[in-house]
Amino acid sequence: MEKFVLNELKKSKSLSVQKDIEEAESLALNGFYASAFLRQWQVVEAVSRELIIITRSYGDAQTAWGRILKIFKKQKIDPAKNNLKLQIENVLFSSAKQRTELSFRYIDVGQLEKAFDSLSLSYDRTSVRYLMASRLEKESRPSEVNDSATIREKRNHIIHRNQSLTKDQYDQYLRFFQHFFDIVQHQILGGDK
Repeated sequence: MEKFVLNELKKSKSLSVQKDIEEAESLALNGFYASAFLRQWQVVEAVSRELIIITRSYGDAQTAWGRILKIFKKQKIDPAKNNLKLQIENVLFSSAKQRTELSFRYIDVGQLEKAFDSLSLSYDRTSVRYLMASRLEKESRPSEVNDSATIREKRNHIIHRNQSLTKDQYDQYLRFFQHFFDIVQHQILGGDK
């Protein structure tokens, strides 16, 4: 699974985040902390969506392939001949991906963790949960965080309540974005584990 999914992720334009990170850094350097925060959030959201869709689609395609393989065995058809296995797997993945994209509603931290785990990625669960969860109990938050809101909640406050961010607040959240981007750039795109 890992190899196929990693190749699909590497093809995705959503995971090319370096330019977006630099754009957010430029905004922060110029004192636009809320804009920099929101730019990073947009990137995290787009990457998370793509990760979830691709890993879920691959799982669905593999389930369908297992059913087809049973039929082939009953009929004594060898899918290894004429590259049939690869062709069918690609069609199943494409169909599953289309279906998943159409039905995708929102990003859930559990879905993202499942995607990370399916790729055997090494990551700090507490940091990812603090970044993506809508709510977290106090004992589930990183110890160094002073704010009671998760980063996702903070994003909602900035957008819906027109709140701003100070440099200190931005700096406090930055490490969580950086952790996420490190996972993407080094473990997924770079191949490190």
